[in-house]
Amino acid sequence: MSLPTKRLRHRMKLQADTSTDGAEDPSYTDYATGIPCDIKPVSGLEYRYAKQLQAIATIGILTRYNANFLPTMRAVNEETSVNYEISDLIDLEGRQHFWLIGATEVVI
Repeated sequence: MSLPTKRLRHRMKLQADTSTDGAEDPSYTDYATGIPCDIKPVSGLEYRYAKQLQAIATIGILTRYNANFLPTMRAVNEETSVNYEISDLIDLEGRQHFWLIGATEVVI
């Protein structure tokens, strides 16, 4: 599968969790920056929790394959500074060319 370079028009950075296990507030450090990608919304949901309106947006991120990416990392859109919690990494076509990253943006 070849992908035109202009389709990867966004830039993201991946951050790794460096906090100790069980920490209430995780701390993240930049693992990689300036990664070309395509970020597209997949679905959205609004619900009430404890009398507050919550919103969850599911995002699909397409990027080049890198074996060092882990689902425990966090993706950050470098243009908007929006954080995405990675839920899964899918190797498209099983050829180690592209990742399809499933992620969620939780807006409170």
